[in-house]
Amino acid sequence: MTVLTADMPNSPNSTISKIVLQNVPILATGQITEQKEGKPVIVPTVTLDLTPDDAEKLVLASHKGSLQLLLRNIIDTAEVDSRGATIAKVISGAERPVVRVAAAPAQPAKRVARSVRKSASPSPPLSVTVEIIKGKEKTTKQFSE
Repeated sequence: MTVLTADMPNSPNSTISKIVLQNVPILATGQITEQKEGKPVIVPTVTLDLTPDDAEKLVLASHKGSLQLLLRNIIDTAEVDSRGATIAKVISGAERPVVRVAAAPAQPAKRVARSVRKSASPSPPLSVTVEIIKGKEKTTKQFSE
């Protein structure tokens, strides 16, 4: 996820943070050395797998503000539709979801008798198989409760 933070001079909330790109594969990470004031400075780098449209968004965003690269859990691939965050929203908590509690029913709930089923057999013990790769060697290890 790439987040842009930019100053918006004609906005009541002059600084906004907004998600620019989501679910972008990372091809490589590393660092390069640049010269700053005649001294070497190590700069972290990330190589992203972008479509041409995403590349245009990223270049435009980098010229309008500062970018932050945020990593999400690899299984969390749901697209997030965010309206952006401003200092006022962060401090006031205005964007927090409102949880409404339904009114209690006027009548007491009816009791329902339930029959209890006995399980035919106990559930089998849980087991997990892990594949381990060390260099060219591949092994499988079984773990169980």
